Amino acid sequence: MRILERARALGFVAWDSVRGSPVERQMAEVERAQHMGPDERLSWQREALAAVLRHARDTAPFYRDLIPRRVDADNAPAVLARLPIVAKHAMKNRLGDFLSSAFRRDALWEGHTNGSTGAPFAFFADRHRRDRVRAETLVFGRWAGYRVGEPHAFLRLLYWHPKSRARLFLENQLVLEPRDLGTTEIDRLLGRVARSKAVALIGYPSVLELLARRRQEAGGPSLSLRSVVSIGEVLLPQHREAIERAFGCPVFERYSATEVGYIAHDCEEHRLHVNVGSLWLELLPPSPDAAEAPTAERRVIVTDLFNYGMPFLRYELADRVVPGEGHCPCGRTSPFLRAVHGRVSDRITLPNGH
Repeated sequence: MRILERARALGFVAWDSVRGSPVERQMAEVERAQHMGPDERLSWQREALAAVLRHARDTAPFYRDLIPRRVDADNAPAVLARLPIVAKHAMKNRLGDFLSSAFRRDALWEGHTNGSTGAPFAFFADRHRRDRVRAETLVFGRWAGYRVGEPHAFLRLLYWHPKSRARLFLENQLVLEPRDLGTTEIDRLLGRVARSKAVALIGYPSVLELLARRRQEAGGPSLSLRSVVSIGEVLLPQHREAIERAFGCPVFERYSATEVGYIAHDCEEHRLHVNVGSLWLELLPPSPDAAEAPTAERRVIVTDLFNYGMPFLRYELADRVVPGEGHCPCGRTSPFLRAVHGRVSDRITLPNGH
């Protein structure tokens, strides 16, 4: 690691140390959960689930009469299963009922979804949950081959600004907005990535594929990339193939949502391991009469185990995924997804049922 990169990494560690090292501790917990035995992990998750259920019952009006007085690790999954599944529009329309009275509004971090499902809304998270997202970012960044302080480029639309300039500096992150993707703009983006000496490039697969095809056609400046990380859209096989061929490095898939953080991430074997260290995931059939095969397509229902400022319990992402089976050769014991099929809103059902 070069001197300036090392200095940025040390700056991040110093910033975290001044605050009692919450990010470092949570990094260890997020990673450890990936290697726990099934019984140990289930026991640990049940304790965390029981705690957030009790907190929601006592402080969030929506859950006051829905969660019983007795909630412990033994009955927490059954209590959760009896709660209603909550869609984004419901939380948007009744925001005050989901906020915890244990926190002042101005003490919570405010985030915004981008409205890709047609229901953008502001949500809130307490400081502990924000630190956990930072920890997840660092853990899964390592999975993709880059560490804090090393230069990496992020291609994303800035419909809001989640990070300060100081954070961007310490993390050594270059944010580029891919808005007008003509040839001139694509060449400009490739040039900025090259000059930044980025070791990782993060972005939407449709945009990354455009950059990859342009590079294949016209060449371009030398790049320092070790990896490319696909976010925000379904990564199709042709996307992965074109990107890997053009940039000469592996593509990692990252499945996340602004409001609940990292849901699953590719390991080095390119299996999408579920973020069992922060979330309780339910993969349900799309409808009561849907196929029950273990690897059939499933709805994604998320419970955030660590956002006490605004509990997300049985939150419907409106996504479809396919569960994986067996064990991953990488050695991690967490469950993984075979595929992410994307948003229900991206689909049109024809009269013949296709």
